[in-house]
Amino acid sequence: MKKIMKKCAVLATLFAFVLSLSACWVFKAPGGKEDDNSGGKKTASTTDPAKLIAMLKTAKTGDTFTMGVYEQDGKTKNGAEPIEWTVVYQGVGKVLVLSNTVLLRKQFIETEDRFASGTYYDSAIRTWLSGAFYDGAFSDKEKEMILSTDIEVARRDGDAVSAASVTEKVFLLSAKEYMRYVQNLETVPYGVPSEALKKEEPYMSPVEGVPGVKEAMTWWLRDTGADLGHAADIPGYSTKVNGYGDDVVDKRGVRPAMWVVWDKDYMTAYENGEAGPQIDAEIENKLKSAKAGDVIEFGAYDVDPWTSDGYETMCWQVLEVKDDRLLVFMTEPFTTMRFVDQSADPSADLSTVTWENSTVRSSLNSDALLNDMFTPRELYMVRRTPVSTPDAKDSWARDGGADTEDRLFLPSAEEIRKYYPNASDRISDDRTYWLRTPAFTEPYMEHVRYDGEIDTGYGPDYDGVRPMMWLKRGY
Repeated sequence: MKKIMKKCAVLATLFAFVLSLSACWVFKAPGGKEDDNSGGKKTASTTDPAKLIAMLKTAKTGDTFTMGVYEQDGKTKNGAEPIEWTVVYQGVGKVLVLSNTVLLRKQFIETEDRFASGTYYDSAIRTWLSGAFYDGAFSDKEKEMILSTDIEVARRDGDAVSAASVTEKVFLLSAKEYMRYVQNLETVPYGVPSEALKKEEPYMSPVEGVPGVKEAMTWWLRDTGADLGHAADIPGYSTKVNGYGDDVVDKRGVRPAMWVVWDKDYMTAYENGEAGPQIDAEIENKLKSAKAGDVIEFGAYDVDPWTSDGYETMCWQVLEVKDDRLLVFMTEPFTTMRFVDQSADPSADLSTVTWENSTVRSSLNSDALLNDMFTPRELYMVRRTPVSTPDAKDSWARDGGADTEDRLFLPSAEEIRKYYPNASDRISDDRTYWLRTPAFTEPYMEHVRYDGEIDTGYGPDYDGVRPMMWLKRGY
C-alpha cells in the first residue's frame, strides 16, 4: 500500500488482443490458490488465450502470474521453471510486471576498468536482458505480448553521464519507477533469491516482520550511482534505494521488468485519445459516496525524494459536491515552486505575471506531473475546468489575466475565504502556499501565511503549492 501523507494519517471515510500461447500459465491473487493449467508440469503446455487475456484484464496491483521459463531450482535435468511475475502497475491495455524473485547474480559491468562504461546503456545486464534472457525465456507468442518500451537510461558522455532514450522489451527498473510502483507493495521490494541462487550462498540480509520473507539479497536498478563506478540498487536489508550504489563489477541480483500487453488495440486507442480507461469501481464508489468535509485519498507523489521513502498517497478535502462532480483541495502543499521561474523560462515577463502565464500553472498541468501523480483511471476522473481569476482588489486594479482551462489549479483568495472563513482553518503544516490571485503590483501574488492570513508573496520566490481540482463522480 502507498504511504499516506503525514497530515492525513486518519481519513474520513473493447477490443480483444487474441493470441495463442505455448507456455505454462498460472495466475493467482496474493494469498489465493493457484489456477494452474500445467497439469503439474514445469514446462510448456497450451492454455486458452481468452482465459489468459481475462486474467490480465482483471489483474490488480500485487497479483502474480507466470510467463516464460528460466532455470531456478538448480536441477537442469527437470527443465526450466516458469517465471513468476508480480503486477506492479495497471496501465490501459497493459500491465507493468517485475519478477517475483532474483533470477541470477550478475556484474553490472563486465570489464576490469569499471569506470570505462559504468552506465546502464553499456551494461552487461542490458545486453543479457535484451539478448540471451529474452530469446531463451519466452516463446514467440509470449514475445508478441511484451511491449517495446522507450525508457530513459544513463549513458557515458566523456567523463560525465548524460540521459539517453532506448527502446527495450525487458529492462531493470529505475529508482523512480521502483519508488513509484514497488516500494510500498508489502513483500515485493525484497530481493528473494531463487532456489538455484540460494545454493550459490550469496550474501543475504535477515528480514524481520515481513510475512513469507526471512532473508533477502541486494538487487540492481538501472541508475548510475555516486560515479561511473557505481550503480544504484536495493539493499537486502532495506526497501529504500541505495543511491550511492555498489561497485559495478560486484555481482548483485537481477530482477527483470517488462510491460505485458493484454489488449493492443485498446492500448493504442487510449494513447490516441480514442478510448477511456477501464472503469474502476473502487474509485467511482469513493467519489460517489464523498460528502463535503470528507478527506479522500487520490493519486500519489514523491513529496520527499531526498528520503527515498517512495511515493505518498495524496489527501484531498472535499469542499463542494454537485450531482456529477466534486471540488477537492489538497490537505497540505505537496511541493514548493516559484510562481514565475525565469531560470526555467527565460522569456517570462515579470511585469505581466498572472495565473494564466505562470510557471506553477504550466507545471501543475504538464503531462509529466499529471501522469506521475495519477494513474490513467484516476486522471480520467480529473475534469478539465474553466478557471477565472479575479482582478486584484486594490487601487491598482491589477488584471487577473485571461480565463484558463485546467485540471489542477490554485485557489483564489475569494475561494479560500469562502471555504475557510476562519484563518486558523487555512493553516497547513506551518507552511505558506500560493494563491492564483494577483497582489497590488507585479510580480507579487497573494498567498496564505503561516498563521492562515492572506498576504502577498514575491512571484520569483519559492512557496508552497496546494492545488484544487474538480473530480467526476462517475465514468
